[in-house]
Amino acid sequence: MRNLIADLDGTVVDYTGGIKDCKDRRVAFVGKAAQRIQEDYLRILRREYFRFFGRISCEGAAHEKETIEAIKENKDGLKVRGKGAHHPLQIVSPERIWVEMKRIVIGREAPAVIRVMIDDCGLTSLLGLPANSLSHMDRYERVYGRGMEAERKHSGAKLESMTMVAALCTEDKDIEEFHAKTKLSNVERELGEFIVKRREEAESAVKDGASSSLIYWRRLLAREFGPTVAAESGELWSIELIIKLAGKVRNDGERVTARVVQLAITVAAPDEVIADLLASPHPLAFPVDGVALMKANVPAGPRMQYVKMHLFELWVQSDFTLSKEELLTHTEDASIPTPPPKQVKGGKRKREKSSGDN
Repeated sequence: MRNLIADLDGTVVDYTGGIKDCKDRRVAFVGKAAQRIQEDYLRILRREYFRFFGRISCEGAAHEKETIEAIKENKDGLKVRGKGAHHPLQIVSPERIWVEMKRIVIGREAPAVIRVMIDDCGLTSLLGLPANSLSHMDRYERVYGRGMEAERKHSGAKLESMTMVAALCTEDKDIEEFHAKTKLSNVERELGEFIVKRREEAESAVKDGASSSLIYWRRLLAREFGPTVAAESGELWSIELIIKLAGKVRNDGERVTARVVQLAITVAAPDEVIADLLASPHPLAFPVDGVALMKANVPAGPRMQYVKMHLFELWVQSDFTLSKEELLTHTEDASIPTPPPKQVKGGKRKREKSSGDN
């Protein structure tokens, strides 16, 4: 699709055959593709090509050979450059790459466009994606399809760009490397890490059936809202202290729920799971707070934290049915880990003067 100009009375002026391109839904650079790309290397990603191609082209349309060759020959222009490089004035910031990528990965025809970008054009490393991204394109297509379906069926189930990037990742370092390239926000990075970490167990829960799957998602949501206290395994359940442990809920509860919804989309959880998660943006209030534990003679400090985590886990395992009174009968359970001894830092040793010092 080429440049079209409208004058003041609305008359369209077409010097480059753009009207025909519109009718044919053809996307191409004006003039020589290589020259246009070298003027601004982000044109590879922006509305001049891949993002526009996904929006405008016919389904299954082929890319023109000249365009793909020009992209391959000039792809190194997407590297972050500084003065003294081959193109001294060409600086592509990580943020600008991600601004374009986040639109492409969830845009129309995204799976087909991404496949061409990483397979035909070899842009994988330049975009910060894992080297084996192509081998995960089938998963990418499944997640994209389920995401589009969820958006149609459920208000609030918007497919996130980072969910699609995570579909190409298999471990934490993939997210870290993508973050290093694109400078993600904390919310985006945490979403990617969460999906990669929980994807396998969530897939198993979905395979177990709708009923048991629903229980899994409710428990997962509760744990994501749960206290930041080391469990017996030593793992921190969550970085979010959101559950009503002291009668208060932080204002980022919807963000945590959205994170779990994105995981549900990733593993193709049933519609009833997504609907249930969206209907309950905040879990039930945990009935035991610090005051109740002090009245039950639980000492403040690390011991109280371990007891609180133990009671919280009992509450989750009961599907949130245990009452405050029932939970407080478990404050002395033998399974509660003993807090590690407090390390006392020694003071600085005084230097003793030797007999030869003045």
